[in-house]
Amino acid sequence: MTDVVILKLSSGEEVIARANNTGHGWLVTKPRVVVMAPTPQGIQIAIMPWIAANVDGKYTIDDKHVITSGKPTNKLEKQYLEQTTGLEIVKG
Repeated sequence: MTDVVILKLSSGEEVIARANNTGHGWLVTKPRVVVMAPTPQGIQIAIMPWIAANVDGKYTIDDKHVITSGKPTNKLEKQYLEQTTGLEIVKG
């Protein structure tokens, strides 16, 4: 099953993606890196493509590079889905 997950990598990057743990690593689709930027109102979280030059947007991340994984916040997951699908998600 492919879910939207957030991965903390040994490089320090936080990556959000549709991902499936294969038992040896993570197969991620359309990964985005989470970037935090200070603003006058506080910290703002943004996401941008992790690697931009891949045709199909699929990558394998070896387990040895993943420190931890988890479910992103609803707000971050919504932002990811809107960015990767081009659809606006409305609450019903």
